[in-house]
Amino acid sequence: AGKRIFCSLRNDAEHAPRKTEIFEPWIFRLSFFRASVSLRAMKPVDYQAIHAELPEIYRLRDVASLPAVMLEAMHRLIPCIFCTYNQVNHHTGALVAAYHPTKWQSAMEGIMPQMAPHIGSHPVYRNVYENGDGSPHFVSDFVSAEEWKLTPFATALETIGVDDSLIFCLHTSRQELIFIALNRADRSFSERDREVAAYLRPHLTAAFENAVAFT
Repeated sequence: AGKRIFCSLRNDAEHAPRKTEIFEPWIFRLSFFRASVSLRAMKPVDYQAIHAELPEIYRLRDVASLPAVMLEAMHRLIPCIFCTYNQVNHHTGALVAAYHPTKWQSAMEGIMPQMAPHIGSHPVYRNVYENGDGSPHFVSDFVSAEEWKLTPFATALETIGVDDSLIFCLHTSRQELIFIALNRADRSFSERDREVAAYLRPHLTAAFENAVAFT
């Protein structure tokens, strides 16, 4: 009782998100986002597909059940072998993760001990920490294929067939980092994929804020 449900209207990592009470945010979100970000690769069918997902994304649910909904939507909109929702506590190092399809959970948990101690040196995460940039990035934005293969992440991920990832943040603070990663077996992510993730990101962030308020 008395809880307010919010929708973020900004996608800028360096600015605190603006918030407003919402009922059906997917109806008016398009004009706000298109005014702030230049989208060149997305086509009308992409906008239609994204907006078809929004009612279910914005449906009120608790924090524990939201990641599965987010990941299913991302998997439909941006094809990948699997995607993950990750919540990392900076103080304890604890990781809470969800996977889609769920069959990838055991494979990821098997290689996580090889990657977790080096998370601060991951090229995408380092960009988040150093520049406050939580927008969608590919691993290939920062390192060449040859450079990537020298990292402990590549060594671990290649054992399960992953060569590139598209990663973006939903929430960052001194206490925790929450991000989504989409994984592919080759370096085939496109600017269309990045734009879809960028367009959907503020909706996912707003849905997360709604779930926190509702839980």
